[in-house]
Amino acid sequence: MNDVVSDPQGSRVDRAAALHLLEQPTRHLFFTGKGGVGKTSLSTAVALHLADSGKKVLLVSTDSASNLDEMLGITLSNQPTPVPGAPGLSVLNIDPDAAAEAYRQRVVDQMASDATATEVSTVREQLSGACTTEIASFDEFSSLLADNDQAYDHVVFDTAPTGHTLRLLSLPKAWSGFLANNDQGASCLGPHSGLKMQEIRFKAALDALSNEALTSVVLVTRPDKGAIAEASRTSDELRALGLNNQRLVINGVFHAILKTDEVARAFEALGTEALDAMPDNLRALPQDQVPLRSFDTVGLSALRALLGASAQVASSNAAGTVPIMKHPVGLAALADELLAAGKSSNDTAWRMPIEEAYQEQLKSNFADIANIGGPPGGSITAACFLERFTRKYSWAHLDIAGTAWKSGAAKGATGRPVPLLTTFLLERAKR
Repeated sequence: MNDVVSDPQGSRVDRAAALHLLEQPTRHLFFTGKGGVGKTSLSTAVALHLADSGKKVLLVSTDSASNLDEMLGITLSNQPTPVPGAPGLSVLNIDPDAAAEAYRQRVVDQMASDATATEVSTVREQLSGACTTEIASFDEFSSLLADNDQAYDHVVFDTAPTGHTLRLLSLPKAWSGFLANNDQGASCLGPHSGLKMQEIRFKAALDALSNEALTSVVLVTRPDKGAIAEASRTSDELRALGLNNQRLVINGVFHAILKTDEVARAFEALGTEALDAMPDNLRALPQDQVPLRSFDTVGLSALRALLGASAQVASSNAAGTVPIMKHPVGLAALADELLAAGKSSNDTAWRMPIEEAYQEQLKSNFADIANIGGPPGGSITAACFLERFTRKYSWAHLDIAGTAWKSGAAKGATGRPVPLLTTFLLERAKR
């Protein structure tokens, strides 16, 4: 029988596992992907689902910018912290600075008892760089993969964005090779004479990551060409490292509920187009899709609802309550109508330019388009961004950011563009 819980809006949510990866999960689940695709939300929801099913689960963040503390309402540390309201679930954050200091101390403790203060100081200096911080973080990561005490049924890793994660995972092979081919001197791992044990530890970590019975790599993406392209590159690079047991989760898949909503249909079409063009290496992977949810994934009830098989979020702004214009007109006519309403109500407006010359700030090396232009022409850039989604439709956007309120001594709302819109609607009602 399926469990039922309440989502943040009070609706009942089917708690049946919506992801196939939860049917026979491996001991280690490793979530990675481009920044912003929802790795943290999904990895946390999966860890919570496993804990709810009676398993002991450790959720590990390797991201120094993680927001797990906000999502779960706890204070993160480099020690396992139980999550209130989720029996069996603990969370740990790998703190790079704390890991580096602990690593330095372990190396110093391995030095001969007759080592001079100068020698100890030299070793500490050798271990003071970014290289040591990275290797120390992987050292912590390795100990979690080993989990010699077998304290947890599952260890779920929420990683930093792809580039950092790939570097982290490439360390064991790189440093094992260094240790195998160099038998003297020092490095940012410390004096070589005391580091042969690291070679064994790194090899064990790489073996665990490559063991398909132990570890699954979950590539998280969105129905977006840029995110999908990065997932494809990541898949190939992970295979080169020997991590072949991969799965794909497409997060935030949008389906228009109201088929007469032209903007929603345009948004859905963009996602469909991106998924249809998915590279073959991703298409061959076992795949799950998670619908775009209308709630923030903060708090246990929201995280449980995220993977609900049929989550229904109650909202007074549901798509079915949005009125649809009955008077489709061309863009030029619609713009003229709005401008005329503004002029007659003394709430004037001007038409933003959206020609090709104004599209420059939408260009991105990482996505199809980006609404992150700088201050010059920021409002025009935002208009150009929205226009990309509405080219087939009669649709207008009113940018009121600079006119809706006043600051300083006269701080307060101006009431704009209420007169313009009221006049526009009254004129429409006369038809």
